[in-house]
Amino acid sequence: MNRPLSKILNQYEKKRDKAYRDYLSRKDAIYKKYPRIAEIDDEISSIGLEKINEAYRLPQRCDKILNDLSSKTNRLKKEKEEILKSNGYSKDCMQIKYECEDCKDTGYVNGAMCHCLKQNMIGALYDLSHLKNVLKYENFEHFDMSLYSDQPFENFTRSPKKNMENIYLECIKFANNFKGTGESLFFYGNSGLGKTFLSHCIAKDLIEKGFTVIYQTAPELIEILRKNAFGESSEEAELINVCDLLIIDDLGTESLTAYSEQVIFNIINTRLLSGRKMIISTNLNLEELMNIYPERICSRIFGNFKIFDFYGDDIRLKKVRVI
Repeated sequence: MNRPLSKILNQYEKKRDKAYRDYLSRKDAIYKKYPRIAEIDDEISSIGLEKINEAYRLPQRCDKILNDLSSKTNRLKKEKEEILKSNGYSKDCMQIKYECEDCKDTGYVNGAMCHCLKQNMIGALYDLSHLKNVLKYENFEHFDMSLYSDQPFENFTRSPKKNMENIYLECIKFANNFKGTGESLFFYGNSGLGKTFLSHCIAKDLIEKGFTVIYQTAPELIEILRKNAFGESSEEAELINVCDLLIIDDLGTESLTAYSEQVIFNIINTRLLSGRKMIISTNLNLEELMNIYPERICSRIFGNFKIFDFYGDDIRLKKVRVI
């Protein structure tokens, strides 16, 4: 989270600077138009200093001195407010106006992250994930189990619906216990069975909790890293190995070259060594996977990922009929 947080806090600093400049400009204009207000502010400052020094010299009269200070200050403030009000100014026109009055545009209240900073962080995490718009619709709340058949399917022991109920619960457990679980997820099966949709469900849940999620298809991921290797650096390339969750969709649709195999291996191996989780999905079956990719990639997937088989009829066709 440090990368997006640093950018946001830099924006907060700029907002505070602007708020202070606006305040100085507003105050200067009022002073020029109503010199008495400038005199009042000077009097309040000088009275305060004078009374504090007096209380220090005469501690036995401290209460009376402070009461006198409060009385004189209140009288001057009331005169100032009346001048401003009679000329159409608001009561707070000579105060710094922050976008968030709770944290004064610092992002923190009593050492804790302010609600405005949390919201900005979530927005930044959505932007990083490349899933901002799609996650409005593809999330656990919109997952429709009725699209899956409860009838036997081919030689599988469980119906597609029973199978999906199990996968769905495992995905919820993965999201709810993200810090506690050590396994990554591997989804395989034909297209149109919900692999990408469930990846999006997990992504939304984790982003809302403040985790960094990067989603890319395998071809896009390889292209990003290829450009980075040739000097076209990007924030996303730097985050691929350090984000909390990396989702690689459509494994097997990339151009199968020695370079692409090396990139896929490096990503998987680096993240496994650092204990960072992944979700990988593919339309390949396990036999096809082993025929296409070298043993060093397959062994890391089979040995470190929780593997889920998606089967049944293409639910996208059912969605079209429903619409």
